Amino acid sequence: MKNLITIILLFMTVVNADAQSIKAIFDKHIGEGNYTTVTINGALFQLAAEYAEDKEEANVAKGIEGIRVFSAEECGNHQAKKALMNELWSFFDNSVYKEFMRVEEKHDKVVFYMKKSGEKIIELTLVAEDDASVIQITGDINLAEIAKISKTMNVQGMENLEEIEQ
Repeated sequence: MKNLITIILLFMTVVNADAQSIKAIFDKHIGEGNYTTVTINGALFQLAAEYAEDKEEANVAKGIEGIRVFSAEECGNHQAKKALMNELWSFFDNSVYKEFMRVEEKHDKVVFYMKKSGEKIIELTLVAEDDASVIQITGDINLAEIAKISKTMNVQGMENLEEIEQ
């Protein structure tokens, strides 16, 4: 009986931790500054795959279920931005995400996290500290293909994915 109670409590803790999401963190801070959220659903990527001339681009597009971007870049409140970033770093320290790359230069830090299901990468998340931004890509993710395509997208930090092949 004691083991059953322990298992139930552990399960509730895991469910609670999973319920805390990046979106919930930004929603909590929404009244403190100017935040932007952009959501691109998988239907757009399926359509892009149909019209892609490049086979690699089509394969990447087919695998993407969605992209969400959260940004506090325009937030003028430095303290609110700092509190948001502290909460985000804490979220990733205590989650199922694994850091796989970090780029630091001058006053900026960009960290890449991945979430796996078995051997498959199901989410790639980029966190940029300077502008308090998060980019989440969900789906069947092939890092090598995303690295090649990121060159044309000009997303800060994404060009560093090319180094993964080495």
